[in-house]
Amino acid sequence: LVQLGALLLGSGLLLVALIPARVGMLYAVVPVVVVGFACLTPSLASLVSLRTARETQGEVLGLYQSGLSLARIVGPLAGNLLRGMRLELPYVAGSAALLIAFAFALGLKTRT
Repeated sequence: LVQLGALLLGSGLLLVALIPARVGMLYAVVPVVVVGFACLTPSLASLVSLRTARETQGEVLGLYQSGLSLARIVGPLAGNLLRGMRLELPYVAGSAALLIAFAFALGLKTRT
């Protein structure tokens, strides 16, 4: 689900940047973004938990949550700076970051 979530969220953000500014078009694209986010977020937490040794899970999940908190601070600041340059740029940058994450997720090996 990490791969699917990153792909859907990244593609959805790119579509938001590329479509004309019409509300009707956004109704078609926003569900792609929402489903991608819904697939990615819990899957990442699960991935972090499952790929961590039992004795360090609390520490690692704490660091993971700290990273999410930092992203919720830095993301809007960066988005506003990019939006000042061009309206579509925050969506394109987010899409690029998620497509890079998707490429990394392709390298994940499934645990048996």
